[in-house]
Amino acid sequence: MKKFKPELPKLQHVILSLQWSDKSKCSNVQCMSPPSSCLFRCQEGCFGRPLMCKTCILSSHHQLPFHPIEERVSRFFKPSALADLGFVLHLGHDGSPCDNTEELPRTFVIGHTNRLHTIPVRFCGCHGAEADHIQLTAAGLFPATVSRPESAFTFELLDTFEAHSLVSGLSAHHYFQSLRQRTNPTFPHKAPDRVREFLRVTRVWTELASRRRSGQDPLFEIDRFLPQCFPRHSRCIVCPTCPLVGFNITREEMYSLKEDEAHKAQLVLSGDGNYGLHLNANRGDPDDFELNDGHAFMVETDAFEAAMKALGLQIPTLSTCARLTALKGQNLMRFLNCIISGVFAVQCARHGFFMPHGVVDLELGEKFICVDYALANVLEMYKDCRWICFVYDIVCQYIVNVAERFEKSHPRVLEAINKVQGLIPKLHILGHIAKCIHTLSLSYTPSSGRTYGEMIESTWHMTNKAGASTAEMNHGHRHEKLDVLFQHINRTKMLTWVYDAMRKYVAAVHTVQKRQKSFNDLCEVHGATLVEAWLAMDELPKVTGTGKSDFESPFKVNLDSTKFANLQGESAVLKELEDVVENSHTLDDGPTSISTIVDAALKVETEQLHTLKLLGLRQRDSNQEQEVENLRCRIEADLQRLRTLQSDRFPHLRSLIQEDQTAGPFPEKAKLFLPSDTGLELWAIRNGHSLVPQVELKLRQGQAHDALQSLRESIIEFLYMVKARRLNPTSTKQATRSQQFLTSLAAEKYSAFDKYNFVRKRMLVLGLKPEDPIFRPLLTSECWMKDPTEERELGDGSTPDPWFWNIGKGMTALTAETKSDFLLECQRVQWFRDRAELQRWKEEIEILEAEFPRTARAHEEMAIYWINVAENTLHKGGQVYAYKKARMFEELQKSVVDGYAAAQLDAQKNPRERIVKPPKNNSLAKYNQTQATIAQIQAQNEGGSESEDEEMYG
Repeated sequence: MKKFKPELPKLQHVILSLQWSDKSKCSNVQCMSPPSSCLFRCQEGCFGRPLMCKTCILSSHHQLPFHPIEERVSRFFKPSALADLGFVLHLGHDGSPCDNTEELPRTFVIGHTNRLHTIPVRFCGCHGAEADHIQLTAAGLFPATVSRPESAFTFELLDTFEAHSLVSGLSAHHYFQSLRQRTNPTFPHKAPDRVREFLRVTRVWTELASRRRSGQDPLFEIDRFLPQCFPRHSRCIVCPTCPLVGFNITREEMYSLKEDEAHKAQLVLSGDGNYGLHLNANRGDPDDFELNDGHAFMVETDAFEAAMKALGLQIPTLSTCARLTALKGQNLMRFLNCIISGVFAVQCARHGFFMPHGVVDLELGEKFICVDYALANVLEMYKDCRWICFVYDIVCQYIVNVAERFEKSHPRVLEAINKVQGLIPKLHILGHIAKCIHTLSLSYTPSSGRTYGEMIESTWHMTNKAGASTAEMNHGHRHEKLDVLFQHINRTKMLTWVYDAMRKYVAAVHTVQKRQKSFNDLCEVHGATLVEAWLAMDELPKVTGTGKSDFESPFKVNLDSTKFANLQGESAVLKELEDVVENSHTLDDGPTSISTIVDAALKVETEQLHTLKLLGLRQRDSNQEQEVENLRCRIEADLQRLRTLQSDRFPHLRSLIQEDQTAGPFPEKAKLFLPSDTGLELWAIRNGHSLVPQVELKLRQGQAHDALQSLRESIIEFLYMVKARRLNPTSTKQATRSQQFLTSLAAEKYSAFDKYNFVRKRMLVLGLKPEDPIFRPLLTSECWMKDPTEERELGDGSTPDPWFWNIGKGMTALTAETKSDFLLECQRVQWFRDRAELQRWKEEIEILEAEFPRTARAHEEMAIYWINVAENTLHKGGQVYAYKKARMFEELQKSVVDGYAAAQLDAQKNPRERIVKPPKNNSLAKYNQTQATIAQIQAQNEGGSESEDEEMYG
């Protein structure tokens, strides 16, 4: 910009000088017209804007009817048009008039890329001449209707709008308004309004392009040559890399692989819902219908609605373990004015291709029956795959009864669904409970490679650009638009996959080299005896029950042994007390244990505190008011049950319970008659219940540990989300939502803070010493941690973390022997995690080595299919188009083969060697000079820092 700034006045001078011309002679040297008649010049298109007379400008634009012209008046050039000079567009004879028609020219409004043109059009009247709309189409003008058209749009305009619409999400309405602005900059509202016609034409043009590009036009009938695994009449671009038996891999090749080679031919699918593609309730067009119903990505509407009606209404089940799912906190009010709340789509998780017939509409959230329908359509195509993985953010709940649901609704793919292994994407899994993190993790599951499962999220921003316009479309038009968007994404992925795969392959090879050395050093440090013992252990996490903690994982520090009893929270303390203090009885056949009664009182106390917290809000919405009422009803029932238990077990409380009138109609204020409520005197030894304060103190200690753990988790998650928000800038709407989520995380942090201080006050009443080294006072200024994702800063070494990060739920109470065992347990987990990461990187290399040949074979097969189409069609234009498509796939096949060879060569180089690709605008000599300079610098700086390598290939 610094170089441009001093040149701005000169540039402006030249631009303004083009507004006038001092020439007075016609630019046609053979023209003999007087200077006074040379008043016209082409405004756009003709280089140099030559000045011409009326006769010359009409003759020179005989084949250029859409060039706007200007006419010179006394002081300036005013806009004019060829039609004002008598120009008529003749059809059927290469621009020459037809001698066999007596029909007068018809005034047309023709849209071109530069503006809207009003031009007289005269049709051919020869015997056997085609209909008007066919003559227009043959001239490169697409008619707005098939019966006596008076509007048309050039093919160039329709192709240009399609590109703008797909890349930037520009709506047809806004694009057409820009044409009107260019037609009449001063009074754009006076320009012809053909937006309805333009909307209609773009739909038809898109439908024709879809048929042509997919080979599903009756002129091609490509289904005759496609393998049986392809859906009939499908217009989708199929992922060339995912294993599809009969297309890019044979059944013999797939079944010759061993189980430990499953990653080489595993199909990895990903599913996700998107509520940015909703459909608002509007009047619509009752006569509208879908031109492409069920032949692309969106499923067939009638069949889908019939299936949903047969399966009945299903209320979406809220997630019980995840914070980052689409279901938690889902407010159905956001869909109040929506007929359709969004879409659910199935992609291939590794390459980001939308799957054919794998997108369905959603109503009021993600119902599993909708997810089943989309997944079943995809599995129908890939049912012969031997290994299938489905990555979904709430797969922990989705897979629970999936086999039963498919047996009832989709029995044709029951065998395929039994092969499916459910996993959770790497970002969403951070919000799940530990059981999901260990048993459903891509990082810990063999054959996953370096698949992260979040690619589908990155494609939604491309489609959401069009969400505002699709929300107001007719139902059929919306489906057609979404199909085009998904096809555009697949085409983009197909053309660019090889470059992304080359980068991944080189990075994976270099990473394995470094990680293998690091892991070998780690094994040497621990010694052969320990490593052999660890190798004998099962490396796969296992589910042992239905509870949240019922799982075993080598990647988790084992705290279940008695050595680490002090690390347990309230639930574990309760179980220990019931085993140690007294035998536990059922509530129906005898006295209840002290620990059970105290725990029941603590649960009522938690409900009371939550109710008081809601009542303390300055403003409450209707949902919160209803929650308060529900909580009060629950507290009433639990309180009555607690009173009965206390009266039966503690007779000295009966009179106090009967006399208690402190709550009145507000059960959240009722006394619970715990030792921390009444004081320790009431529970003295002479009353025979001195054990009750000790039981409450134990349970309170468990509560305190749980509160500190919640505080730690909320601080870590808040820090993580702030980091993710900073690295991934979003729109204003998304930023507002993320800010609301951060606010809720901050509220969780301070809720845990309040909970701990409340419990500590009760423990002080029960005899806890104020100087207790574990349960110390907690201040708001201590609710923080050092950011482990950032580099160390000056002063970090002298600033210790807050005390609650170091106690570890009672770590200070461990003996030296126990601490040594705990350290060994942590080292074991570190070793297992490092080995799993190394295995995933090795799998990634082998996956890519299988994907390159498979992709090349897919492109080669597609080229053969199109050659067969060309050789078996009688339409000359169809033959030419088919050969062009075949040539495109041949070039793609060659780019994959060459890219794989180049990636293998780059992988063999030292990771420290920077690979510089020649820019498009640089000559080969300059590129070679750059490479030589880099090599010279590397020779002078051998032994560069490791951080530089991580920056290059990280």
